[in-house]
Amino acid sequence: MSKISVIIPYFNRSSYLPYAVDSVFNQEGVDIEVIIVDDGSTVPLETQRFSTPSLADRRVRIIRQENCGPSKARNTALDAAVGEYVLLLDSDDYLEPGSLRKLSSALEENKCHGAVGGWRDFNSSGTLHLKIPKPFYSDALANCVKQDWISGCVLLRSDEQCRFNTRRMPWEVTEFYLDYLQDTSRNVAYVPSLVIHARQDATERLTTRHDHFEPAMGARFWSEMKQKLEDCGQLTLERASALDFKILANVHTLLRARRVTEGRELAESVSWQRIENYPWYRFGSFAWFCKRGGVGFGGDLFFAMNRILCLV
Repeated sequence: MSKISVIIPYFNRSSYLPYAVDSVFNQEGVDIEVIIVDDGSTVPLETQRFSTPSLADRRVRIIRQENCGPSKARNTALDAAVGEYVLLLDSDDYLEPGSLRKLSSALEENKCHGAVGGWRDFNSSGTLHLKIPKPFYSDALANCVKQDWISGCVLLRSDEQCRFNTRRMPWEVTEFYLDYLQDTSRNVAYVPSLVIHARQDATERLTTRHDHFEPAMGARFWSEMKQKLEDCGQLTLERASALDFKILANVHTLLRARRVTEGRELAESVSWQRIENYPWYRFGSFAWFCKRGGVGFGGDLFFAMNRILCLV
């Protein structure tokens, strides 16, 4: 049986961590190790090991480091991991029972590099969003971009070379997945069920602090990922399609907010000469208007047409 290394970066979230760790040990039919990297918490996590039953388990390793952020913490854990497979888990999230067995079985049966399942965003009021991804493209990286895979939903074969960009925040997990899947020969299997519950109301969420919904930041990130793939000769049509869709979605938001200069600048990274070959490109869409009339005039015309249609 192949060992799975579950990697958890931790910083001052003692109220949530036991639920995350318990959810790992509630998995059946898998060999597990849990590596928790204490990223310089105010109270060292090691001091809580024997007062918290889940942390006292012999399969838990706690590594403490100076506060350097979650990416460095995950890299520390990846360097220490001995499992054939790796799963990233945030300290305030928890796994659905049976999810690791489903992911590992799908990965092994299909002889893939990874397996991806569904996720549920939740807060104290209940479920906010439930996503069970299905392949849209034949390429794993393109599907990762389109579907916004999150921490905890993907089981990967260990790779000694692939590590987190410690300068990236937010979208550090997304960049890690894209780096891992950069080689077009790497494929993933899909598990058509829920595997991870992702908490959205934890205090001091880094994605909230860094505002990963800000459209200019989003467009720049996806443009940078696209350029990285182009520079290494790995930008296929499907990958360009998925990335350009993300870029244009953020450009659409910028133009609607009257941030025209930023929108035009960021739209320059779109592969306009290829866009008619994308599966999502449609007559009358925002992309169609921008292709025909340019981002400025075409975008204005698109919004004007939509305002007229809403009044009819």
